[in-house]
Amino acid sequence: MAVLSLWCSPFRRKLRAATVESPAGPQPLSLILMTHGNTQALADCLPLWLNQEYAADLQIIVVVDEGDHQAEDIIKRLSGSHRLYSTFVPQSSRYMSRRKLAVTLGVKAARHDWVLLADADCRPASPQCLTAIMSHCQPETVNLTMVPVYYDEASRGFYQFERLHRALYYIGRALRGRAYSTNAHCLVFRKNQFMDGQGFLGSLHLLWGEYATLVNKYATPHATAIALEKEARLTQRKPATAEWRKDQVRTFDTNRHLGHGGLYHAVYRLDQTALYLAYLLQVAISVYGALTQRWVMMGVAIAMLILTVVVRFLWIRRTIHTLNIPMKLWATPFYELRITGHNALTWLRHRMTDKTEFTSHKL
Repeated sequence: MAVLSLWCSPFRRKLRAATVESPAGPQPLSLILMTHGNTQALADCLPLWLNQEYAADLQIIVVVDEGDHQAEDIIKRLSGSHRLYSTFVPQSSRYMSRRKLAVTLGVKAARHDWVLLADADCRPASPQCLTAIMSHCQPETVNLTMVPVYYDEASRGFYQFERLHRALYYIGRALRGRAYSTNAHCLVFRKNQFMDGQGFLGSLHLLWGEYATLVNKYATPHATAIALEKEARLTQRKPATAEWRKDQVRTFDTNRHLGHGGLYHAVYRLDQTALYLAYLLQVAISVYGALTQRWVMMGVAIAMLILTVVVRFLWIRRTIHTLNIPMKLWATPFYELRITGHNALTWLRHRMTDKTEFTSHKL
């Protein structure tokens, strides 16, 4: 069980690049930023996007809500940049997700085939962020590029760990076959493919999960790249506890409507079962050996328990250092044990939530 537990760990599976750098150089890009009323994040992050060192043509489209005067003022203040363009979501829109409508309007306004979609609070790590992301976009072999987004250092440790833990499963599916979903608020895709597939057709009733549904619908086998470089890293500010819990419940509901997730769920459940079963057996055998004075049995069980904890910790540390995530390492073994309990609480919160909060079809 110790060996099985160590084998069944998302941190054991080494991260590797899905593609090599495109020999064609940077592709012309339309960057769509969705504000969702978060004007402070727009004020903080939009200048960082405008100052990106990108060799190809870059169009930055900011999608704001109609009547959001604060966002309009920010855009006017920065309107001297030839890269900047804005559009708005009308207040009269009904019977569909305003978030998905914002994406659709942004894509229609895009001049270029390659589109990078991100929330306004996604902060690029460096001026070379777009160059690093788009280096994976080979027109002949790639149709999606997933960009992991991490919480910043000020966020709670478990929030950071849970997002990384879940992201590793999404990244693993993308690298080893067909991408299933994403928990990052950033994604690169092709405008022509989006328009040919009629956008969000099939998930228009869902109010949330635009990034996850895009990946699930448009990812094709072995055609998804992952931007894991330090320069490509994006961060988001720490969320309030209530908002973070709502986001977890919304993600849970969205995943119920996604397709081809059988292998993803099987691997995830096997990993969690092996983790807890190994720890329970090691502790139980240690206690039994002590009670029956079978010291060799107790010593072997304790040694296996220590080995399991240490090896899993070393794998977690390797992954965190590889991805350059500022996280408190000492607490990660406890965070890993907390994941299943957190998932159970999310399931319970989803059960207790009015299901009309997840859909535009209220009847």
